[in-house]
Amino acid sequence: MIGFQKIIGAFLSIIVPVINNFKKIPVWSYVVYALASALFCFLYYNKIVLPEDFSASNSIQSVGSFETAKPYQFRVLVPLFFKFILFPFYPPNKIIYIAFCFLSTILTQIFFYFLVNKFFQNTKANLILGSAIIYPMLWNFVILNQSFQYYDVFAVMFFTAGLYFVASENFFGLVIAFILGILNKEAAVYLIFCFVLFNYKNVFSKGIILKAFLLACIFLSVKISMMFLFENNPGDSFESGLPVNKEIFSNVLSNRVYQKNLFFNLGLLYFPALLLFITGKWKIYSDRKLIFMNLAVAPYIVLGIFMIYFTEVRVYTEVMVMITLLALCYLGGFKKFNLQPK
Repeated sequence: MIGFQKIIGAFLSIIVPVINNFKKIPVWSYVVYALASALFCFLYYNKIVLPEDFSASNSIQSVGSFETAKPYQFRVLVPLFFKFILFPFYPPNKIIYIAFCFLSTILTQIFFYFLVNKFFQNTKANLILGSAIIYPMLWNFVILNQSFQYYDVFAVMFFTAGLYFVASENFFGLVIAFILGILNKEAAVYLIFCFVLFNYKNVFSKGIILKAFLLACIFLSVKISMMFLFENNPGDSFESGLPVNKEIFSNVLSNRVYQKNLFFNLGLLYFPALLLFITGKWKIYSDRKLIFMNLAVAPYIVLGIFMIYFTEVRVYTEVMVMITLLALCYLGGFKKFNLQPK
């Protein structure tokens, strides 16, 4: 009974603060977030979702039927949501799917506002900057993107929520966002790096080591369970991007598509993110751990040599959040932007 009460208490410790924060957001901000979401989803639907076959071998309907190849079969959250909660007897309609993308994008902006609000003093500006995350999403999911994966938009939401819980030092909230994120797409594992970097001052303390170890165990448990559950499905449990990345970098000087995708990736936000450190403007932020947690971009890129295809711009879902925060931090170093650091 005592254990159950602790679980309820931990759950309320997540829900109550988040609900209270939602209540503090003025109505005009929800209107802005809804309009930004509508713009993104309209473009995303017409260019990427509309031509997609939901019954394709690696798409939402096949994954929900447990028939597709690994590792796509491991990305089960959205297909199971549609299969068992919304449409137990027939496959999801594309309009219904994009409606959930719309809600997800609104939540992404809200959690991004919560994050930005930890960096800057100007609350009104922070509310507007909640929509800044739409900018790289438009570039990587619409403008440059040529392929559809049903979990992409939701992956941004879970990573943004997870990063907010890291910054809020709400470990139980992080665990929930982490589990849901992993079930949606394995790349949510980079939240472990964010958590460790955020706690760089006491990273070798018993509490931080145990919490990081718990997150690692959760990831491995989910991954191994999926491997056994779908061991008879075709395909490999891990994708290797190394051969493709070798080809990319050996031909990048002669291939304009590669050049375009690499250069315009994230809408060029990586430039101000780099300048934040090159110019030393990161030092104006007294709470350095908020800056350092976003340096999980580095292990993402290093491990990405083996795990992603660098020119497939839709794979940078987790990097979007961190790079956008770092770019905004660079702008916070200029008085004319009225983004005084906390």
